[in-house]
Amino acid sequence: MNESKENERFTQNGLFISRIPLKTKEEFKCFANEDFAGDYGFCLKFLLDFHQGLLTTSNQVLIDQIEMLAQEIDSIKSSLVKKEEPKKKQIKSVSGRVISEKEE
Repeated sequence: MNESKENERFTQNGLFISRIPLKTKEEFKCFANEDFAGDYGFCLKFLLDFHQGLLTTSNQVLIDQIEMLAQEIDSIKSSLVKKEEPKKKQIKSVSGRVISEKEE
């Protein structure tokens, strides 16, 4: 007799789930209605894909973009720090002693 109950719960086109907290159930329904036009099946598939790591969170995308911007800022800062000092023209004697320096 238990087998017939399970067959009723898991049909080819449906799924019966019991013992869901009321708040969780309402949140799932709202999520399905807002993002999946009330399609509970695709909502469940999305959540399972997300759980399995097939989908990334929008936060992860933002984190990746922030890291990329941070790297670009670091490269710009390092290029600004590496500015060359103004070149100086030196006049040297034959012995190598510097007689005078002038900026170019």
